[in-house]
Order: sequence, then C-alpha cells, then structure tokens
Amino acid sequence: MKKTLENVLANRLITTVFQPVIHIETGRIIGYEALSRGPEGPLQEPLVLFSLATEFGYAMKLEQLCLASAMENSISMPTNLRLFINLSPFAVENGILDVFDHELTELTVIEITEAGVINDYSKVKKVIDFYRRRGIKIAVDDVGNGYDRLRSIAELEPDWIKIDRGLIQGCYENKGRRRVLKHLVALAAELKAKVVAEGIEKVDELNIAGVIGIHYAQGFYLGKPQSKPWENLMCAGDNSHLSPYLVSKCF
Repeated sequence: MKKTLENVLANRLITTVFQPVIHIETGRIIGYEALSRGPEGPLQEPLVLFSLATEFGYAMKLEQLCLASAMENSISMPTNLRLFINLSPFAVENGILDVFDHELTELTVIEITEAGVINDYSKVKKVIDFYRRRGIKIAVDDVGNGYDRLRSIAELEPDWIKIDRGLIQGCYENKGRRRVLKHLVALAAELKAKVVAEGIEKVDELNIAGVIGIHYAQGFYLGKPQSKPWENLMCAGDNSHLSPYLVSKCF
C-alpha cells in the first residue's frame, strides 16, 4: 500500500470533484466544496487515502497535492461563487497556505477539518487571522462530531460552521438532535457565523434545517460531487421536488 500511495503522489493521481453549497431560503448555489478522490482502487476513498498518508508520513505532501488540484480545477468556476477548501490543522500549522497564498481570494473559505487534533490553537489562530484580515473566511467542519469541534469554535470563532451529517441524519424525527441544532444555530448567531447543514439526503432533513434557521445546506439530495458541475449547470431547472425553500438554483 505504501508503494501504491507513493505512485499516487509521484504521478499526481488525484481527482477533484465539487459539491454545491445551497442557500436554503432562495435555493441559490453560493459556492462549491472541493473534495479529493484517489484513483480507482483501494485508495479512491478519501478516508483511506488520508489515513495511509498519515501512517506513512506523507500527509503534508498529499494535502499540498489535493489543494493544488482544487485550485487548478476551480479556475473555470464562476467568479461570484465561493470555493470551500479542506485543510487539516496540521497542514495549517505547518504553513501549507504560504504555498498557495497568491491563489486565495475573498471568496475562499478555508475549512478546518477534523483530521487530527489542533495541538497549538494560538498558532492556528495566528495563521487564520492573517488570512482573515485579507477577507478570506474560516470554517470549522464536522461540528457535532466530538468535543474538539466545539473547542475549535470557541478558540477560532469561525465565519462558517458546518454541521456534521451525524446530527443532520434523521433530525426530522429526533427531538434531541433538533434541540442540539437549535443551540448551534443560536451560538452561530452570537458569533455572526453562517451555518451549513452537511449530508442532506432527504427532503425532510432539508425542511427541518430551514425551519430551525440553518442558512445553507449541501448533500446528495441537493447535488452529488462532480467534476466542474458549473459547466453544465447554468440553471438547475425545476426544483419543485426539493422543498418550499428551494425555488431556484439559477445563479
């Protein structure tokens, strides 16, 4: 597996796909999250790919390759849309953004993922505050999946909070999850942060997210990850099957 991984890195065998982030109330696409995939085979799944890279000491090299691919493949994306990019705390702490500094814009959202614990919050905050002063936004990903995510919100005070699929799934029939979601929405309001419900797979999940006050959503129900989907999606057409909140996906 190590040799297979080294071949992926040496030959840049990474594919970037993009999943839309939708404004629930209007149904408009406001941006895309860049997601990395390995070549067909055992390393295609990102969890396996990144886990092996960490195990063999190639985590930083893999993240650089994925970020480079995301930037390169997003060049044709409409200039009024946000680009959400995923970075581990380790990569942020170790200067990965310095390499891509000139490619970051005010429409870039840097998502701090759950891949690894933040060892030095002051160092990470110093880095992200530097980019924040340039208008670049910060997101904490996978909120609701462990204590560290809540601490990341407290320490980093992100501009965007992305709620983990684990809290969204079945929320329409689970009072406990809805209660937690309401508290997260209230917390986001205090921070003046925007909230994204991740992993929306059913219309009921989307409807409850809108009722609770979540601003944005993404998931297979709204759009599967694709290669440059904006090239074939100047207008998504009839959205009547989605939700009363989604009246148009045109941008």
